[in-house]
Amino acid sequence: MNREKRRVIAMILLAVYFLVLIGIFMSFSISTVESDSDPLNLFFRQLIYVGIGTLVLLFFSFFNYVHFKKLSKIMLIALFISLFLVEGPVAGRWIYIPFTTFAIQPSQFAPVVLTIFIAKIFSNPIDEKTSKKVYFLVFAIIILVSALVVFQPDFGSGFIIFGTAMLLLFITGVPISYYLLFLAVSLAGALGALSFSAEWRNRILAFFNPAAYYDTDAMQGLQALRALSRGGITGAGFMHSILKFPGHLPEGSSDFIFAIMGEEMGLIGCTVIIVVFLLFTYFSFRLSLRAKSSFARILGVGLTIDIVGWATVNMLVNVGLIPTTGVPLSFISFGGNNMVANLMSVGILINIIRQEVEI
Repeated sequence: MNREKRRVIAMILLAVYFLVLIGIFMSFSISTVESDSDPLNLFFRQLIYVGIGTLVLLFFSFFNYVHFKKLSKIMLIALFISLFLVEGPVAGRWIYIPFTTFAIQPSQFAPVVLTIFIAKIFSNPIDEKTSKKVYFLVFAIIILVSALVVFQPDFGSGFIIFGTAMLLLFITGVPISYYLLFLAVSLAGALGALSFSAEWRNRILAFFNPAAYYDTDAMQGLQALRALSRGGITGAGFMHSILKFPGHLPEGSSDFIFAIMGEEMGLIGCTVIIVVFLLFTYFSFRLSLRAKSSFARILGVGLTIDIVGWATVNMLVNVGLIPTTGVPLSFISFGGNNMVANLMSVGILINIIRQEVEI
């Protein structure tokens, strides 16, 4: 591996671990006001998650990504099984590991598995005679995975899984007629799902009329805007957030961590975070598209879309541009599953750069 390639990989890792470090600092800040008997419990748990994720990143940096072609069907079957086995205090999201305090959240790994599957299917030319069956099969699998997550219920994660997978299908060149048909069917299905969920109907109504839901479904969004407003340009300062205290902004360590960052670091700090994500996106896309094999190109682009897609939705929710969805901010939010899934994806990206990209 030449010096230029090592430099590019170092830049990607620098961007990723800058975001990870920001998340660690924010976990420390929020930990100090947690009502748990151990006030730094959240902080130390995040350090453990980052450590596990880093080991996973190192493993997949050297695990030959080509093996994913053979493993894609097994991984997809395992994902389906795991989505049926989930349980927990929040309706069906976790698989608890016996004799430990850890649990696996399959929805966090679903985008990675779907990306590998799509890359495998579209890495070779599709026979014109069977193309229609292939397109409908891939679409059906995307719909099924997304629906299983939606009905856990986790509408936000299901929406992102579907959206990132469909964006990757568009990039791979699925004929526009089929693509529009898939979108129409999906829209009808989404409207049908909303008709069964009073919670999500209320969230959408609260988005358009927050004043009418200020103490219920619009509360989180309004509190997030309050936190960002309080931060102003330069922020209130590290450890000086008020909205992080219990009773103010629920899920401040995960779903609404961007708002707490805005309160403590201000517009300047939030802008730096966005710029780092943009740099990561630019380098990951640019290098993935330079890969020699079509499988590597699709896989690299898809994994980048997955990581940036979750981050984008999280930030849009925090600034009030889309309805509230319970999704984490990539690399920054507290939580082991999202951290491990994201660092796993970065490891695969580095593997692709090492093996496939000429610089």
